[in-house]
Amino acid sequence: MHPPFAAKPLAAALAAPVARKPLAHAQAASRAAVQVAMQLPDDARALFGIPPGVVETALNAPPNPFVQAVELDRAGKHKEAERIYLELLNEHFENTVLHAALGMNYSVNQKSGLAHRLLKFAADRADRLAEDFNALGVDLDPSALANRDDFFTLKRSEILNALGTCYKNENRTDEARDYFEHAQALVPPNADIQNNLGTLLINEGSPQTALDIFDYAISLKPSHSQAHWNRSLALLELGRWAEGWPEYDWGITANVRGDRNYHLPKHAPIPRWEGERGKRLVVYGEQGIGDELLFFSTLPQLLADSELVVVDCHKKLHRLLSNSFPGTLFYPTREDEVIHWGILPDGTPRYHFNAKAAAGSLPRYYRASDAAFPGTPFLKPTPDAAARWAEKLATLPRRPNIGISWIGGHKRTRREVRSIPLAQLEPILRAPVNWISLQYTPCEDEIASFTAKTGIKIHHWPDAVASPDYNEAAGLVAGLDLVITVATSILHLSGGMGVPTWVLTASRAAWREYVTGAWDDEGRWHTGEGDGNPWYKSLTMFRQQPGSVDWQPVIEEVAAALTDTLPAQLAQESAA
Repeated sequence: MHPPFAAKPLAAALAAPVARKPLAHAQAASRAAVQVAMQLPDDARALFGIPPGVVETALNAPPNPFVQAVELDRAGKHKEAERIYLELLNEHFENTVLHAALGMNYSVNQKSGLAHRLLKFAADRADRLAEDFNALGVDLDPSALANRDDFFTLKRSEILNALGTCYKNENRTDEARDYFEHAQALVPPNADIQNNLGTLLINEGSPQTALDIFDYAISLKPSHSQAHWNRSLALLELGRWAEGWPEYDWGITANVRGDRNYHLPKHAPIPRWEGERGKRLVVYGEQGIGDELLFFSTLPQLLADSELVVVDCHKKLHRLLSNSFPGTLFYPTREDEVIHWGILPDGTPRYHFNAKAAAGSLPRYYRASDAAFPGTPFLKPTPDAAARWAEKLATLPRRPNIGISWIGGHKRTRREVRSIPLAQLEPILRAPVNWISLQYTPCEDEIASFTAKTGIKIHHWPDAVASPDYNEAAGLVAGLDLVITVATSILHLSGGMGVPTWVLTASRAAWREYVTGAWDDEGRWHTGEGDGNPWYKSLTMFRQQPGSVDWQPVIEEVAAALTDTLPAQLAQESAA
């Protein structure tokens, strides 16, 4: 009787320990071989040519650390993977594979400078890939290497694509494009590379051309969640709301919207809301503070359409939102906090929700056309906060009070693109007004240095702008005549309150600040040419030219507009 499987492949699989197989397929094959061999008596093992002790060795072999690190990276555990890569680099400090793997790890985590150096090293030594895989104790799967030239060309293309991403994150667009195009020239049309090329175009202010490329990327790989997400950004910048919002929900799949999981009883799962009326909803913020404010502008309509709405909001927004929407229950949570949603001791949810909705998914149902943007102010501070900061402002000279904010976002949301050094804003700050800092990041030293050099006073009250309670900042903003800001959460605060706001936006501005259009005399929004914003009627946008990184023309335009506006403002103040 013949054995049910060939002895030679089984013996070969066992002879190469599981630890030396880098690919999931190869690892699974080896593990399967071990499991089969374990069921065989010693004499049967001999029949298959399996030497004594090989099975036990395979079972006890420690995992290959490089394979471990790759698996951790794939699972999103980048910090753990980084630690292993660094330990291996101490032993194999010129290994091309390690440089490439760690470089890609850093690229994902926005450490572009480090990633750039590592990936450049790997790209320049790509001919050593096979040798350096072997140096790490990794036996490449023969099925993946049926054509070794193709395999290593693909690997080199991946390195060049990652290197292009580094240049993109460093705002070195031309170099990024060169690397993406070089990577694409090595391999057949690739969805990842096309998606990256599209992001360059959308960042340059060419959403229509970018849209065409994202469409092409999706045609190559229909399930490419990142391309769907980026496609949504292009559509939203073009004001194609009904098409853009469903694509925007791919952001959850792409893991770029920070969707949160809620600990609810297994017997009472909550489905995602799909626009139905009469639901008992839990709504949760899953992006930044400014995003929460923007998306919560839809709450008046959602509240009218629902039986119950409970909102998980950032703890900084709790008082402000509770005052703005009286009677609605807001849960204040931290960004990293897990919500159990009022689960009772018996395991049942207190509110008996039958749907959940991410805040970023609400516009899909309430902002699907130009006509659906009411532009109505919806935020208001508590009376005590408004009175407290009105009293503070009353101590200043009788002239317009204008808020100023110049640093936007944080590192992972392109702070360097959205921010302007305070000194560069001097042409604006020469205006004879009371300047009020709305900067919530540490800025005291920068303000002191600026005042010492220019003599221009900027009032900075951390109790308002750096408070863990945005209600205080809202109280201060309520007393201002104008806010001038870069793209940061302040524009959503002042815009949501209906305070006149001028926004200095980069050519790489997000769709929230980039949609062109205007409000007509009857309060209707029209996408197209204009300098307004569909979410807030009180906003005026001042943009860099497409593809430009130069702030000076924008600053001069704002300074000129302020010069034109101030005489009327000053006259009003004098009359008062």
